[in-house]
Amino acid sequence: GAPTRTAEVSLGADLGERGAALAAGLATRQGAVLDLDALEGDARQLRLRLLREGWLRARVGEPRAEVGAGGARVLIPVVAGPRIELRFEGNQSLGGPELRAELGLDPEQPLDEPALEAAAARLRAFYQERGWAAARVEVRETGGPERVAVTFVVEEGRRYRVTRVRFGGTAARAEPWLRERLREGLEAAAGEGDDAADAERLSRAGGSTAPPRRLARPEPGDAWTEPAWNQAVARVVDAYRAEGFLAAGHEGTRVLLDARDGTAEVEIRLREGPQTRIESVAFEGNRAVSLARILEEVRLRPGEPLAYAAVEQTRSALLGVYSREGYLYARVQDQQEPSADGTRTALRFRIEEGPRVHIAAVSVAGAQRTRESIVRSTLEVHPGDVYDPAAVARSQAALLRLGVFRSVALRLDEPEVPESEKDITVELAERPWRTLAPGAGYSLANGPRAFAEFSQPNLLGLALEFAARAKVNDPKYAYYRRPDVKDLKPLDRLEGYLSLGLRDPRLHFLPFAVGAHVDGVGERVHRRAYDMTRVAVSGGLDVALAAPLAFSVIYELEVDDIEKSTSVDAQTLTRADVERLRFPEGITTLHSLRPALSLDFRDNAVHPRSGWFAAVGADYSHSLGGGGRYLLFGLIPGSEVYTDLLRLQGTLSGYLPVGRDTVLALSVRAGRVLPLSAASRTIGPKRFFMGGASTMRGWGEEEMIPEDLRTDYLRQVASCNGSLSGIACTDAARNVAAGQAPISVGGQAFLLAKAEARFRLSPAVEVGVFADLGNLWVDAQKASLAGLRADVGVGLRFVTPIGPAVLDLGVNTAPDRRLGEAWVAPHFSIGLF
Repeated sequence: GAPTRTAEVSLGADLGERGAALAAGLATRQGAVLDLDALEGDARQLRLRLLREGWLRARVGEPRAEVGAGGARVLIPVVAGPRIELRFEGNQSLGGPELRAELGLDPEQPLDEPALEAAAARLRAFYQERGWAAARVEVRETGGPERVAVTFVVEEGRRYRVTRVRFGGTAARAEPWLRERLREGLEAAAGEGDDAADAERLSRAGGSTAPPRRLARPEPGDAWTEPAWNQAVARVVDAYRAEGFLAAGHEGTRVLLDARDGTAEVEIRLREGPQTRIESVAFEGNRAVSLARILEEVRLRPGEPLAYAAVEQTRSALLGVYSREGYLYARVQDQQEPSADGTRTALRFRIEEGPRVHIAAVSVAGAQRTRESIVRSTLEVHPGDVYDPAAVARSQAALLRLGVFRSVALRLDEPEVPESEKDITVELAERPWRTLAPGAGYSLANGPRAFAEFSQPNLLGLALEFAARAKVNDPKYAYYRRPDVKDLKPLDRLEGYLSLGLRDPRLHFLPFAVGAHVDGVGERVHRRAYDMTRVAVSGGLDVALAAPLAFSVIYELEVDDIEKSTSVDAQTLTRADVERLRFPEGITTLHSLRPALSLDFRDNAVHPRSGWFAAVGADYSHSLGGGGRYLLFGLIPGSEVYTDLLRLQGTLSGYLPVGRDTVLALSVRAGRVLPLSAASRTIGPKRFFMGGASTMRGWGEEEMIPEDLRTDYLRQVASCNGSLSGIACTDAARNVAAGQAPISVGGQAFLLAKAEARFRLSPAVEVGVFADLGNLWVDAQKASLAGLRADVGVGLRFVTPIGPAVLDLGVNTAPDRRLGEAWVAPHFSIGLF
């Protein structure tokens, strides 16, 4: 039938004119179609609005709808309670917004007496954490049934600073050791506070309209606050127990406050007790695993202090050994036999091995479009195998790497029941089948354009990922005048780009993990400086070696046909134009083989904070055919430029954590082009370029001029200035005379060193201070450490799911103004070195 419409909406509370306004702001209103889901959302929003407007004890009940002949009558039960104002008295050092942010009022809990007492306790802790050790906070409530004032009465006292810490009852450990453990505990306690986002959220819940100003905490250990110091002392006691002082304990802390000087002295009383050492280590019940294998996992030796952490590590290591052997239900218990004086103990591990588990059957669930044979060939677990948790984990990771599943889980049937045979179920959730994203637009430089992107992550159910991207545009109708294309026929002046890619994350016919990809690119562009047609085909393999080692190799065949304009205005060239002009005019046909090897010990590949990374790569390039000749049945023109070279490059990076919030990142990179014959020409795309976000940040992208060309360019400028006719002026000299820096032709050798200190301001924002040192040379024989150039700078890093977004400002410490070098360069990029 017809949908039910709302005849009336009412709130079960006397809120006066404000109640009518609140009802009018609901999605459910008179005349609207009744939507029960929207009605529930209205109730939630109504409660939040009441809280924000001061009805902090408001209660909103379950909405009720009574359907009659004239429509639905909707009632939202509301008990508004009094309108509450939060006040503060006695707060001389801190303002209301700061204190309101620390109340921690939960909008889902009633503002009753326990909630107010808890808020006062949080406020008192906030003061103590910042040095007001004797601060007191009480709550007073005044007013009538309609309006209530809740006042937090603060007695701040004076601010104290801890100037002395003494330890009592200690003999086995020196005071520096005790102070270091205490400092570690205080720093750990300081890191557990609410961040600014939490403070602002709590401030809004308390009715604040102004954002809170965060008052910085003192350094850990400078202020006395009982919970933090008790937590730190507990860490000291744990350190004692880790060294065999099993009876160690905290016997109390005394604080002496000097109100005249504003200082505090802390005395910590500890009980050490005797140090227990291991007399012997024995094992019982190990039949399937040899004693020699067990001893490899033992973290304890006779004569060492008894540490509970080492005992637990040994127990966990033994369980791991048995688990890898298929004994999933093994149990290991430790038993101690201490001496009468507590200074020695015999340690015994009792092992219950249980049954060895074999895989009875493997079933696959959720593979609707993916062939089951693909799933099974990816798995490392098969019927009849001994159950190995490591093989299960590798199978799960391998299935996720196929790129066709949102989630993967390998589950044992009835895992709580100890049995010698178990079935495994592979539970899969597939990604969307295919996506198509067409579009159209207009470019000021390139005119109207149409484009489309297509991807299918599971072609033919074989886990093959196919992707295609196409674009076409007509530069004649660009906003900027394009006289270079106005006389061309419509089909001749069209520009376009087409790329096709096919990726197989795992070649299933091979016994080891190898991924493969094939890509093809076709492009045609018209520019004032040149016309270019480019076709390239490449294929590559990604070999999964033993982590953290990785190896890849790519083969590429490309043909580039460039026809340069007779009159090139350097001011009209874009960076892409410059890169393409690095190819010589005419046809360049070459094939390349590019192997690469990397070793990655970083804790995080996207945003590393510790560890190191090393990589080496090579690029062997050789031109094919010769001018006027055609290859492959006349399909591929021969190269008019002869190239035969080997390009080598290496990187070594390290990351050193400094404290909790700072990382020092260091990197060294170097590369060199080795011509393999005297006639070989190093074309532009095979040269090295410096300048930009990933190299020397004091220069613009690829703007650094090779060091051995700088002198030559200056000589050209001098010759041009001394020539009345201009016959001695080169293009580079004319550009410099016009105020433009010369275009870099790249180099055949480079050296780069980078250092960066990254300071964390919040979980999502970092600031980086950096310095780069490097240069490049056309003639590798002229490379010298004395020719290195430097830049410094500062930037921000914003953490995102795809990597840090980096905004840097680099400063060239010694710009060569004679060649038009700028002294500052901004950069934006995604990712860090």
